Amino acid sequence: MSAPLPIPKVFLCYAREDNNEEDKLRGGPWLKRLRQRLKPYELENQFAVFSDLQIPPGDAWDAEIQNQLQQASIVVVLVSDALLGSEYVRHREMPLILSRVERGEVKVVPVILNQCEPDQIGFPFTDSHGTTKRRYLTEFQCLGTPEAPLLGRELAQQDILLAQVAKEVSKEARRIASPPKPATPAPIPDPGTNRVSSTAEVVFGPHTAPRFNTPTLIRATIGVVALVVLGILLLRKPGPQPHGPDSSLTNSLGMVLVPIAGIKVWFCVWETRVRDYEAYAKANPGVDGTWKDPEYQGVKVTPGPDHPVVNVTWGDAQKFCEWLTTKERREGRLKSGQRYRLPTDLEWSWAVGLTNESGATAKDRNAKLPDVYPWGTSFPPGDDTGNFADESTRGGGIFRVGLDWIANYRDGYVTTSPVGSYPAMRNGLYDLAGNVAEWCEDWYDAEQWGRVERGGSWGDGHPGNLLSSARKYWDPEFCNVSTGFRVVLDGDGSAR
Repeated sequence: MSAPLPIPKVFLCYAREDNNEEDKLRGGPWLKRLRQRLKPYELENQFAVFSDLQIPPGDAWDAEIQNQLQQASIVVVLVSDALLGSEYVRHREMPLILSRVERGEVKVVPVILNQCEPDQIGFPFTDSHGTTKRRYLTEFQCLGTPEAPLLGRELAQQDILLAQVAKEVSKEARRIASPPKPATPAPIPDPGTNRVSSTAEVVFGPHTAPRFNTPTLIRATIGVVALVVLGILLLRKPGPQPHGPDSSLTNSLGMVLVPIAGIKVWFCVWETRVRDYEAYAKANPGVDGTWKDPEYQGVKVTPGPDHPVVNVTWGDAQKFCEWLTTKERREGRLKSGQRYRLPTDLEWSWAVGLTNESGATAKDRNAKLPDVYPWGTSFPPGDDTGNFADESTRGGGIFRVGLDWIANYRDGYVTTSPVGSYPAMRNGLYDLAGNVAEWCEDWYDAEQWGRVERGGSWGDGHPGNLLSSARKYWDPEFCNVSTGFRVVLDGDGSAR
């Protein structure tokens, strides 16, 4: 008999201010309330919970915290202004947590307690290659949002959401603790009418001596091949279809670009692919390798060359465009006045069909057109519309605490899909909603803090995030597994 697997360990990361019973303005004691919700599962030995309050007086508390973090399978982070401002969390806890996340060793569950800025305040850490990176807690599926934290909800609703955290932690712990299923042994054929036949036996007969009856063999082989081809045709999703020679251009990387009526740039019909970025990285050995084979909670995000590239910053996208421009000018494909770049916010709007937005900045224009989506005016989207947070994501190993997913919709992909896997949405462009969110050229507002992101991603299921007019914004050095980019060609593309 094999030894039982160890009980998964849950680490609670918090700021002491948020567990103060006397500070009613902070809504506490949050740690105590969460522990109460976790306790029934802990008593059933589904997992073991640790917080620093369990360290006995006189013990080396920092060493114990580091030890517990190394053993944890799940980390619940109680996110608040106090936690984001904690020097200890920033320099001792989060670097270890995020390094282990990078290696696929731990799940992070953020719970946003009060109005704070987890989407603007990142935590530095060092990856396995010694490279310093920065991640934001809103990269992980959160319970609550910076705009709608738990503190602003009724007490009963807070308790319901904390119970939901405990339930999801229990679900993840059971998944971790479940031993792998043994491989099913191959069936042993029995003599007689109930024996199991392999594909080879269908063609050649039982495993005595192959009967090389040529006409029979040919007919059987053709039949098997026909079934395989039919299966492939039925199962494959439609890929991107090239446009006619008079309405599109194909560049040196095989990227197809089309003109958009009313503006003077040509849009790539799909998001920049892994294969495109790989060509850039091969030509520039110093390019950061974060984009290679990324995973989210143990699931591959870009498992093939035609998936959109992710984990690229706004600056990375700029450098790609500069490299492609220089490359094609050198090859005689571009004239000196032409260049690749990111679309502006208004160009992206025009491409998605919003030709009359008002407002001086992207912030002024954000989410001003309700019930207008890249696919139409209804939500949820119809079948085979695009790649969003849906039943495929929820059921495919992604640990989601919140309710930000589309029920009863299944796009067939847990994370990203190959570009062009679904019908074009507007102007012959694919994935204007979902798959990956796309960097744009502009600053979000007049203060010039963050760069604009459009289109939503495979991790978005909330209707507000998928509106044609919806914007997000990030630090230009921010990158995550749901953000990529789409290029445009500025200039007279028809002269190429």
